Order: sequence, then C-alpha cells, then structure tokens
Amino acid sequence: MGGSTAQLNESDNTPLPRERPDQMIRFERSDGDPAHRPSAQQMDRGVVNGEINYMRKVHVNEQASTNWRKKIGTLLQKDLGLDPKKQWYLAGWPAGYELFVHLKGDKASPRMDLYLFGGQARFRSANEFYPHARWLLQDPTLNRANCTCKYCGDTKYQRVVNFREGVGPPVASSPPATPRPSTSASAVRNTRRPDVPETQKKPSQMVKYQPINPLLDAELRTRRPFRIGEVIWVHLAQPLTSLRSPDKIEWWPAVVRDVKIRKYIEPRMPNRPYVVRESKVYRVGALPSSIEHNIPEDAILPYLAHTPSMSLIDRVRTYLGGVATSVPDFAPLLCSSPLPDPVIEAGKSLNTPRLTTFEAAVFGYGVAVEMAEYMARCWQATDPYDFISDPQEDESIVRRTQYQGLWWGAERIWMGDLIRLAPSRLQMEGKLLPWSPGAETRAMLLRVGAIYLTQDDGNNRGKQLLLSGTLYEVAEEGFSEPGMETSGPSRPARQFDPTSKSLPTPPRGFKFRAATPSPPDYDAHFHVQMVAGRYYPDLLENHLLPSAANQDTHIKSENQFTLPISHLTLAALAPGACNATQPSVWNADRPSMIEAARQVVMRNLENLRTRNQPAQLPLPSAVSIPGPENDVIMEDVSQPNSNGFASASLPPVSHPPLPRSLPPSGALSQGLGSSIVNAIEID
Repeated sequence: MGGSTAQLNESDNTPLPRERPDQMIRFERSDGDPAHRPSAQQMDRGVVNGEINYMRKVHVNEQASTNWRKKIGTLLQKDLGLDPKKQWYLAGWPAGYELFVHLKGDKASPRMDLYLFGGQARFRSANEFYPHARWLLQDPTLNRANCTCKYCGDTKYQRVVNFREGVGPPVASSPPATPRPSTSASAVRNTRRPDVPETQKKPSQMVKYQPINPLLDAELRTRRPFRIGEVIWVHLAQPLTSLRSPDKIEWWPAVVRDVKIRKYIEPRMPNRPYVVRESKVYRVGALPSSIEHNIPEDAILPYLAHTPSMSLIDRVRTYLGGVATSVPDFAPLLCSSPLPDPVIEAGKSLNTPRLTTFEAAVFGYGVAVEMAEYMARCWQATDPYDFISDPQEDESIVRRTQYQGLWWGAERIWMGDLIRLAPSRLQMEGKLLPWSPGAETRAMLLRVGAIYLTQDDGNNRGKQLLLSGTLYEVAEEGFSEPGMETSGPSRPARQFDPTSKSLPTPPRGFKFRAATPSPPDYDAHFHVQMVAGRYYPDLLENHLLPSAANQDTHIKSENQFTLPISHLTLAALAPGACNATQPSVWNADRPSMIEAARQVVMRNLENLRTRNQPAQLPLPSAVSIPGPENDVIMEDVSQPNSNGFASASLPPVSHPPLPRSLPPSGALSQGLGSSIVNAIEID
C-alpha cells in the first residue's frame, strides 16, 4: 500500500496516452455511497512538528489511480471475455466511489497508503476490489451473497481470496496430524483442524509456489456443467437409424476443447424492451476424428449419463469384425463425424463428408465408444505443489505433496468441487452425525478441501492418494433438529478453500446437510478409489435425458422423479456406487490419455485383422478394454511415474466392480454393501 511522491503528483491529471476509449470498462451499476468518505478531521492537512497525518482525494488520472485501474481491468478481462491482446482499464470508479491516499509521517517523505472509499468497507488494494468490481459488473441484482470479495464473503483473509482468484500463491491450511497410509482400498477419518492463525509466515516457508491453474478458478466460479478435456456425449438431432434393425445412434462421444458465451437478442414484443440472453457453446472434438464442432450446452450430457444399449453394442461388434477383416486401411473410416457445425479454420476447407447414415457411421462409432471407454478408466493427479503446514501446539509440522485437481475417468475434478462418493451413508462410521430420514438411499458428497499424497510407511503399500474435506448428506428440505448444525447452499469457513462462495444448488426438494460435527473444524478423509465422480445439480432438468436411457437400465422413483437410478445418482438422489467411475490406468496428462486410447483401439483392430477374432466392444458396465492377452490397459500400471505414484498407490479394489445400474431391490445391502464396509478404515 505504500507509495512515493512520484506516483502521487496531485497536479498531474492528464490522461495517459496508453488509455484508449475502446479499451475502457465502465460500471453501469454501483453500491457506492458518497457518505462513506474520510472525515473532515482526517482531511485536515495540518503540520505538527514537521509531520503530517491526513487523507486527500486521488484524481482518476493520477499515476496511482491509473495503476489500480489498469490492474483491475487486466484481471477483469478474462472474466468478461474481452480481447486479451488489448490492455484494459477501468474508465473510472463506480458511482459513489473515490480513491484516497493517506499520507503519514515526515512531511518531506511520508508513508502513503491508498484506500478506495464508497462501499461498506474501504478497499486497501486493487486485489481487494477486483472481485467486488466483477460482482458490480455481472450481478444486476446486486445481491451481496453473490460477491466473493473479502468484505462481502465469509473469507476474511485476503491471501485466501488472492489464491482463489488466481492472483496469489497457495496458502497452507492447518492439516490433521500426519496421516498414516491406508491398509485397504479406502480410509475415512475425522480430524479436528486448529483455529486459523492470525499471522502468516512467508509463502516460501509454507509452500513452494505453484501458480493456480486458471481453469480451476474459471470452472468453479462459472459452474460450467462440462469442463475442458472431459469426455461427453453429444446428441444427434437426427439419429442415425439402421436399415437392418431397430438400432440407432443418437449419442456420439466427444472431448470438450473450449467453451464460449454467445449473446443473442430475443424477439421483441411491441412496446417491450429488447432482452439480451446468453448461452454457452462448447467446442468439442468428435471421437475418433480430429474434427471440432460448436455444440450448444443443451445438446450435451455427461459421459456417465448414457450407456449404449446391449443390442446396439452387439450390432456394432458385427460391423467392426466385418470391416476389420476386409478393409486394408482403417484411417479413411475414422476421419469423418456426424456432428453438426464443424469448425473450419480460415483459408481451409473440410474435405471429409458428414456421416449421415447408420451404415456409414457405425465403424467410427464403435471406435469412438471404445476410445471413450478407455479414457474413462484413466486417471492423473494434476498441478502438484509442496505443502508445509503452519506449526501448531503439540503438533509437528506436516510436509506433503498436494494437488489442485484430478483427471478421474471421463471427468475433471478440482479442489473445491462437491463430488459424489461410492460408499453410501450406511457404509460409513466414525465421528458422524446420525443421518436424516432417507439419507442412506442418496449419495454422500465431499467438498474437496485437499488432495494429498501420504508417505510410504515401508510396508510395500506405496504412497496413498487421499481426498479430504467436509462430508455432506442429501437431506429432505423440511428436515431440522434442535441443536444440529445444517448446511444449505452456504460454504463452511475454511482457511484453504479455492472455491466460489456457495455450494452448488441441491436437488429440488432437498438440502445439503453436513455429516460431521461443526463442519468448519472437521475433515473426512477418503482414499481416491472411493470417488464416484462429479455431482450434476441441473442434470434432471435436461429435456434430452430420457433419450439417454435404454431398456438395460433400472428405473426408480425418487420424490417427483421417475428415472434410471444411474441418472438419479448423478444428481445425488441415489448412492454413488450406482454410477461410479473406476479408473485403473495412470497417464501423464489428458493428451496422453487420448493418444493412448487411439493406439489401444488401433492395436485391437489389427488383432482382429490378423487373428480373425470377433470384435470385443466393452460392455456397458465393463471395466477393461480387450487387447493382447487381455492386459493392454495394465501394461504400464506397475511402473512408477514422475509424480512418485507406485503401483501400490492404487491397490486392487477389494469390492466387486460397481455397476452403472443396480437390481431393483437390496441396492447396496446385497453383496456390494458389506464388501465396501469392510474396505473402510475408521480412526
């Protein structure tokens, strides 16, 4: 906050030549109050014994003001989708706001601190005002509950806000005592977190700085249902129907490459104002080709929301076997796509025709499904950094590797996500609150506060990857009990929390209820294999969801919903095991997963040609892709990798494969339930 006389020249009010009118960000609304200003006494420029202590207004074009406006404009550029090649400035302050400088000390060289007045609190830096400025620009309701700044939100430490907004280093939390490695497929325990210390060590003493992945901030804050790199299903408006059977291809696998916001004006009624709407458009790469397409959000479903029917898989197997043994070159069959709106670079043309018939598309579809299924079994912990805890009373310093995110099968999971767990409430014990009525029939959710690696204990189990955070159950909206702390869409206060202000929206008719006492002080710890996948709050509202179900899935009613149980669990209305991701193949990064999937599938096709074997497409609930000796996906799993994960870091799962649909009765009490219970270790 300190300044210099050169930066605060009161007579220098000339606009800088770098500022251009077309590169200005202007506020159309404000919460500013002109009454919130320094007092007359604070503005008194009197000199006492050669020292001063007063405030004065900083003109909008003074260098100090320009620096603030430039920094905030630069940060807002990515939030507002502005041209990154231009330098953006705030054109001025919101109505009712003014920048002041506090000069204190020796008159010749006083200390100078800048403060922006006008809001309910005075902002002491550009970083402090940045999230508040974004809220003013993006929230027409000016509901302070939607603002994530230090003063409106529930995070009082600016260093935490800086990390969440991507303008500062990670901040070490106060972790539990050094965790001991799990002796089974998962570990669950509750540990009390000490109070947040009032003082902060130098970042170099706490963590080795790893810049926050910008996608973490963007994807959590905007709550995008689909994320860059995820495998998804794209709906074909005109399904490809077979001429020889009732089978049809209605959903095609693809990978998300980018997302854009499109604005459009609704048709205007007479004497009514124009209404501008926004919609998300995703650029996706259709498998197995490299062709990209622009697809509206309402034509996309998560990968776990659809499984091809058995009859379609059998049909595709027949085609794959016939083509593989009769076509000398597969490549020309894999470079077309049935998806609409292809992205064509300037000066280039699309030389491959669009697939418009079942017979023309079925070979590429079979390859695409197999590639997607392979990627659904890949995993990787991403964006590591070295964590060193603050010293606490009677507790040694904890040093460990932590991660900002995971590639978990088809999905991208970030620290701060609310994710589904495979075990149900019936299968968890420990320091948990009694569950609410019916909670055992719905998913258990974890707000991920940390993804961390344990140390090898020397028992040949290797390092274990654990996730910790606040545990939630899905309770009926009307449930309440005296003296029991519950949680709706608000976030528990945490020291290390790169999340937006609130939890995602709970299912209609329900609320999120913390399952651990005093949620800000307790964490639950789970082995990574207990992660079922992401939670999709708006999935059940998708009008295309019924077309993604097939006759192989079990139908269940939950309140007002009558849907396949595999869909209900994605919305947290059925246990996570009903539709759980089960990765088993480590890959270095997402591009490596895509390339490995392509190579494995092509190898399988060559095997079909040389051995004249029938095609072996994966079944809807399969957990392996066939290859030579049926071990293709495991060929590199036993080798340590650069992140220090040995084969023991993901031991063989001690329970049967978790299916995407369960039998109508005894969903988790017959077979599956008991085996998962035995795999959970309670402290």
